[in-house]
Amino acid sequence: MADLAQQRVMFQSQTSQALASAGVAQKIEDTRVNAVIMGRKTWESIPEDKRPLPNRLNVILTNNADYTPVYRAGAVNEKTPEPILFSSFGASIDAVSQMSNVAELFVIGGQALFEEALSDGMAHLCKLIIGTRINKDFESDVFMPAFEENFEPLFVSQTYSMIKEQITFDYCFFGNKLLMAERPDLIPTKLFEMYPRHPEM
Repeated sequence: MADLAQQRVMFQSQTSQALASAGVAQKIEDTRVNAVIMGRKTWESIPEDKRPLPNRLNVILTNNADYTPVYRAGAVNEKTPEPILFSSFGASIDAVSQMSNVAELFVIGGQALFEEALSDGMAHLCKLIIGTRINKDFESDVFMPAFEENFEPLFVSQTYSMIKEQITFDYCFFGNKLLMAERPDLIPTKLFEMYPRHPEM
């Protein structure tokens, strides 16, 4: 999941704020939660009083074996497990995918993690790319890696407005072409069925 302005500019620090708070990675099963996988910098970009992201298993990637994630007191409960740490993306995927209490895995940044997740060795594991398309130009040196060769548009939500910030945005869902051809039943369509469809779709 990524927040994208025009020309693929990426907003790492807003990914969990805008997308996850909107419910895309929220709990979708009665007895299971979704997991959000992020790098340490993305974790630290979330305000401390909003960590961990609620109703999800927060997975943090760091090479620092002594790292201790800081989050608000009382945040961990039955629906929001204690954050867990891994030293690599591959290790986190292997471990979390075996957890019976986890429904879906979401990668929420930063840029290096997106690049690894969409690399030739990992892209086949990705069912969907979910982007918040922000209709405004911003200056940035952080960009979403190209993915159109392996993914195709499936759904675009209606357009929403943030009047104070003077921006409009919508949610775009791109499906894995290979998976759609071989196992379309694995595409989690529930994730975009919660949004009204864009009139141009």
